[in-house]
Amino acid sequence: MIAVPFELSAQALDLPGSEPLDLSRWDGTGVPAALVLSWVEDTPITPSTVAALESIDVSELGLRDLPRLLKAWDRAEAHAGAQKAKVVARIAAAHKAFKGWSDLDPAPNEVGIALRLPLAAAQAEVHRAGRLRTHLPATLAAYDDGQITRDHVRKIVTATDGLAKAKCSAVEELVLPGAEDLSVRQLARKVRRAVAKVHPREFGERHRAAASRADVTLATDEDGMGWISANMPSVDATVVKTAVDAYAMRRKLAGDSRPLGVLRTEGLRTMCERYLTGEITGRVPTAHGRPITINICATPGALLGLTDTPGDLPGIGPVPIEVVRAMATEAQLRWMTISETNGALLDYVPTVHRIGTRLHEYVDSLYVTSVAPHSTVPASSTDGEHLVPFGQAGGVTEPNNLAAMDRAWHRAKTHAGFIPTRQRDGSIRWTTPLGQTAVVQPYDYRLGP
Repeated sequence: MIAVPFELSAQALDLPGSEPLDLSRWDGTGVPAALVLSWVEDTPITPSTVAALESIDVSELGLRDLPRLLKAWDRAEAHAGAQKAKVVARIAAAHKAFKGWSDLDPAPNEVGIALRLPLAAAQAEVHRAGRLRTHLPATLAAYDDGQITRDHVRKIVTATDGLAKAKCSAVEELVLPGAEDLSVRQLARKVRRAVAKVHPREFGERHRAAASRADVTLATDEDGMGWISANMPSVDATVVKTAVDAYAMRRKLAGDSRPLGVLRTEGLRTMCERYLTGEITGRVPTAHGRPITINICATPGALLGLTDTPGDLPGIGPVPIEVVRAMATEAQLRWMTISETNGALLDYVPTVHRIGTRLHEYVDSLYVTSVAPHSTVPASSTDGEHLVPFGQAGGVTEPNNLAAMDRAWHRAKTHAGFIPTRQRDGSIRWTTPLGQTAVVQPYDYRLGP
């Protein structure tokens, strides 16, 4: 146990407001929690401050003190976030000390493993940390002191992306005073106006840069629902929204009793299905030489209605069996044999140098996503990579030496000293130049564990 001593000033007894000090819950030992909280509120965030927060017994505080304690922990959380950003920036700044890092920056790979993030999210962390260190030191200081939160910082970094140091400083001078009292949305609006004032042409430049980073992401929750998030130019977003609104209204006028929101989502899915079936372009899209498919796993008994065991979307999660049964009348089903031991896919493929369509299909289905640590990149969008390079001892083209690997991690393996090794259980063990290790398991097709 580490004891952190501190002194209470006379001002600590002047608690906020006119309410008398409530000591009814104090057991008479130590320092009353209300006094400790008052000291924390008036003290910069330091290890001593955090230790004092840790010592506060929540049950000893009155209800009026709880929002103050919540704010104090919010400051401590922001301080911790700033410390993490400093470490991330240090990793990024030191990358050239490692072989191969002069022309390739795998700092995001290291950060992604440490923070359990997909590579894209880790790249964003590295970028933000670097901008805070080099262009936005006042923002980092406010973050470190707990005046602004992680979400406030993200808005400032994003809005000033591409601005030179001097203009970033000018924006900070305009937006940071009073920022501790602003919501994230209020601060974002203030930052946009400050950027427009400091750099009037920046809006158009930033729009073009943001448009080049447009993307669509998928997230799922525990009730079998999925969230599609699309970050795109506002004109394009308006087109999408107008289209699904029009579809929903047409269905309503045709007598469909379902809610408009349900009809909008159906419209979006229907339009995407038409592309996948080739109805829009006249050509079915392919990946690795085969038509793009969506695999859904279910037991024969569940499909036949003998059980209600949910189905499974590989890489996503369980779906109600009723949904699978409804699709089974139209879908082309694929029998997938899995191991009863670990739920991994079982199959046999030939041994050749060039990775054929069937072999790609097996490797993609084995891991479902890229074998990169914490990756969410679908296997069908990755490279089929030899773990041991072809031509070296053990570098054969067979399932035990192949893995679905996205391009960024493929380059890190080839040029930056990141080493993936296949284990006996089929898992891929990564070792990084900084000595970290991460293990990626084959997709478990069982519903249970």
